[in-house]
Amino acid sequence: ATGTRTLPPTILNRVANDVDDTWRQGAQQIPRWQRHVWTPLISRVTAVLRRVARDAERGAVLHLDVLSSPIVQRTPLWLVAQVTNSGSRDSDPLSLEAQAGDQCVTVSVPAIPPNHTHLAELALPEVPPDPAVWIRLSLTRGTGEVCWTGEKRVEVLSPARLVDGFQNPYVPGKPLAEGHPLFVGRDDLYADLNRLLWSGRHGNVVGLIGGRRSGKTSVLKNLQRHLPRDAVALIIDVQGLYADSADAFQDGLIRSMVAAAVGSGVALEHGAAEMADRPPLGEDLSACFAALLDALPNRRVVLALDEFDDLETKVRAGVLPSHTLAGLRHALQHNARLAVLLCGTHRVEELASDYWSFLFNLALYRHLPPLPESAARQLICDPLLEIGAVVEELAIRELLSQSACEPYLLQLCCHTVVSALPARRTAAITRELVRAVITELVERGEVHLRYLEECLSDAERVVAIALAGAPTGAPLPLPELSEGVRALGMPAEPETLMQTLDDLQRKGVVQTPCGCCYALRLGLLAAWLRQRR
Repeated sequence: ATGTRTLPPTILNRVANDVDDTWRQGAQQIPRWQRHVWTPLISRVTAVLRRVARDAERGAVLHLDVLSSPIVQRTPLWLVAQVTNSGSRDSDPLSLEAQAGDQCVTVSVPAIPPNHTHLAELALPEVPPDPAVWIRLSLTRGTGEVCWTGEKRVEVLSPARLVDGFQNPYVPGKPLAEGHPLFVGRDDLYADLNRLLWSGRHGNVVGLIGGRRSGKTSVLKNLQRHLPRDAVALIIDVQGLYADSADAFQDGLIRSMVAAAVGSGVALEHGAAEMADRPPLGEDLSACFAALLDALPNRRVVLALDEFDDLETKVRAGVLPSHTLAGLRHALQHNARLAVLLCGTHRVEELASDYWSFLFNLALYRHLPPLPESAARQLICDPLLEIGAVVEELAIRELLSQSACEPYLLQLCCHTVVSALPARRTAAITRELVRAVITELVERGEVHLRYLEECLSDAERVVAIALAGAPTGAPLPLPELSEGVRALGMPAEPETLMQTLDDLQRKGVVQTPCGCCYALRLGLLAAWLRQRR
């Protein structure tokens, strides 16, 4: 019953009904004496579930957890407790008491709306230097009624010593090579790509879409390891192709494809390796593709074009004629063993030129998401073990909040924090240390943060600045956000504001952690906008 207090009442009632129905259907299949034993027990279980559901429907249902375990040993010892109201009404103002041995601290907790949380910080003046401390917590209403009580185990980390002559293990901004230990958390992405790239043994056109510094090139560099055994990836950097004519583009593309095939360890037949030295100029591109595929018998080929939308820039600038892609169109439509992965920042439909229209109905899409939280935690913690550093839970949460699990920004945060350790003569990464280097982080990530800001319209920028001005980055309800937008001199018409918020959410700039409140997803972007304001 205690564990179910965090579930919605509808779920509790549904479970109780399912238990009753299942018991009625199955009770006749067991001996009568077992039915006499189990029937009252089942009835008590469903009665408890329904009673908890009724309590949830009548008012607030509170649950409390400690977020600051493990924590680095220091004085005072800061605890962060999260109070959650999963009921249907606002909670009463509460007092939160934490007791560890002889130490006792009390803080006030304001009324918490339904489906909201409140973070309360408590400072225990003196805690014994034990590897684990049991903290007794209790929530009390103003009437003295205790509405929640329990004990939580808090792991306490002793400050460690850095490995002599250690090197910073993080690599911000550089694509991660195949098999790099910092490349984590993309197994689900590769499973989806393999499913999209092939329909049976027929290749498809797939667009992998992600913003700058989102890790697209690292995904491509590690693609071969995740393809089927009979598939080979030919990865082409479109930005690196020097082309001032259609023949030069074809020359560079064929050379790069052959070099990629040879570099992957695949044996080419029919003398196809010579194409790298003497590309068959004068032939159309589809004929060159066919010759290369003939040199790879019994192999499926994935042609991965990194930054493919740079072709749009080259054509718009007059460097390439628009008919350059005609051969590519023919090759895509008539080579079943060829799958194409278009990796860029735009969907094909967003490229305005008509010569992309042949891909409109061919391309399937997969957005490149941030890292899953579990992988982001692995990226933070595993390299620190190698250099002898310890990191507390609050510091991990701060790093995740500042970077929103974006690989580049997360590595930038970790690299900056680790670089600050020798000067502070510590091997302990605390939340205070992470917050102390925020200014330096914003300076080091200025180019990327400026790019993110420049991608916003004027209205989106005003809304983002209003959200960045929230104290401690707390989510803002719509009325407070409207006031902030008006204070910045922009009309806050409800329909216009909601449309702007929808656009910001689609761009991954804004999130709704509480359902009806809004916050910037990237803590570093909020810090950047506060400086710019």
